[in-house]
Amino acid sequence: MVNVPPAMLFLLGAVCLLAALLARPAFRFVRRWRNARQRMLVEDILKRILSHSGRAALPTPETIGGALGISQKRLWPTIVEMERRGLLTSREGRLDLTPEGRTWALQIVRAHRLWETWLATEAGVALPHLHEIAESKEHS
Repeated sequence: MVNVPPAMLFLLGAVCLLAALLARPAFRFVRRWRNARQRMLVEDILKRILSHSGRAALPTPETIGGALGISQKRLWPTIVEMERRGLLTSREGRLDLTPEGRTWALQIVRAHRLWETWLATEAGVALPHLHEIAESKEHS
């Protein structure tokens, strides 16, 4: 049996406690980052479905995933959660927005357009770069 001095045990406990206290902010940051990333995905899905409104055929998860460049494995849990939250409905493999989902999608589109307007008139961003920058800013 190994005999560990009490001072060593105290030091080990202090190091573990310090590590736990320092790690908490990092965990919060990672959680916030993951939540923001998930919210951006939800908003992008809503925008894609909205862009298909008025067309003869509603979009499918495959067309949404292809347009956003994400796998079905990542897309499906998000679609299920969005349906549970009342943002969209799925019928016969097609996705459609609920009134709440449509309202949220329209807010994102409006934010995008406002960013484009501001970037063009106030920030002096060149036209070829407007859409790309507004695309990243619309989620904030």
